[in-house]
Amino acid sequence: MLVNSVLAVSGLASFGLGDATIKFVAEHRARGDTESVIRVIRSTLTLYLLLGCLSAAATAVLSRWMTTSAFNIPRESREMAVMAIRIAGLGLAVRFAYAVLEAIARGYQRYDMESLYGIFNTLATLLMAVVFAGMGKGLVWILSGAVVVIAIGAIGLAVQIAKLIRGWEWILPVTDWPVLKETLSFGVFSWVQGVSGLLLSQADRLLIASIIGPSALTYYVVCVQITQMAHGLLAKAGSFLFPYATSLSTKGDILALKRLFRRGMVVTTLLGCAMALGIIAFGEVVLRLWLGAEFAHNAREALVGLAAFNGFLATSIVPYHYMNGTGFVKLNTFIGLLSGVLVCSAVAFAVPAYGIVGAAWARLSNLAVSLVGRTILCRRVLRDRRWYAGLIQLVPPLAALMPITALTMTPVNELSILWRTLSLVSAGILGIGLCWVCCRSIYQESPKTH
Repeated sequence: MLVNSVLAVSGLASFGLGDATIKFVAEHRARGDTESVIRVIRSTLTLYLLLGCLSAAATAVLSRWMTTSAFNIPRESREMAVMAIRIAGLGLAVRFAYAVLEAIARGYQRYDMESLYGIFNTLATLLMAVVFAGMGKGLVWILSGAVVVIAIGAIGLAVQIAKLIRGWEWILPVTDWPVLKETLSFGVFSWVQGVSGLLLSQADRLLIASIIGPSALTYYVVCVQITQMAHGLLAKAGSFLFPYATSLSTKGDILALKRLFRRGMVVTTLLGCAMALGIIAFGEVVLRLWLGAEFAHNAREALVGLAAFNGFLATSIVPYHYMNGTGFVKLNTFIGLLSGVLVCSAVAFAVPAYGIVGAAWARLSNLAVSLVGRTILCRRVLRDRRWYAGLIQLVPPLAALMPITALTMTPVNELSILWRTLSLVSAGILGIGLCWVCCRSIYQESPKTH
């Protein structure tokens, strides 16, 4: 888990070139300019390979410092940690090359090709990890297997792309500065949004590992993996909102924008809160069956905080896509970056005093910044002049999560787990009912305009 967080930070060296490659490959391909497509691919592939090698080298050089100074690694595990980080750094270089190949496939709108190899990488990596674990092998073997799998996937995807482009000229290295300048000028906003996303998703893990240690990080990351479904699944499903909002904004169809916004907010709020409530109600039972009573006891409170955070975060999906699609991408980028900084600061303050529970609840600090973006969106795009237009979007998740969150604060013992689960389910049903009532009240009628 710690190695994955280190790799995520190292991935910042990509500078958003993946999204830029998709854009310019698709743009030149639409014009029938195959020569420009190849120039873009050769330039970005060359730069990505260089950045990947530099990132791998930097990871290898810093691996000893990470294990002895940056993170609280037990002495007996440090040599294994150094080797694991170095192998993961090698995998990072391979991932950089693979990222360009993925971008090329998407630029050609061959999502079937990109998805096929993505599924292969995921399943093969998982299978190899389970086999090595079953054989009694350790972390180094599992990471080495993952590097081999992604290298095989990269080779297979490269062969398919060569068939698509009808040749291997695109793989030859070249430094075309005008192309790189144009690509980087677009990729910078994608990169900044990636930085803000990294601060929200990875910085808290690094801080926990540094302040408390990898053992506490294990509890925290397991809870993160379980609870992020309340937002992640809806975010994937709602990605169509970006181009749709762009189209409606271009046409100036404010009524359709408002209608889509209201419906989208009702759906994402209800489903996000329902998943968060389900995780809170049954999460402790799942952890007990999966990882044991001790693990469930240590992770229970952090699970509640992270589930509540993701329930609130689900309400940001529609505003996020609307801001990107209606001409506020720079503001969206700034708000995302500011949110990441605020969350990092809150986590750094909360972890020494409250441990992983403090880190979980500290994530909610980003709501203060998101209110600014929501209010601007309501005023500038939806023509809703009410000063509290953004604030009322948080009322439904607050109504849904408050009863069950209050109930989780009561003491727990082994004899009360069944009764406790039934009580949490009842509180969850009450919460989703309150959420529905609030959504109908807030989003049923068109917002007042002035």
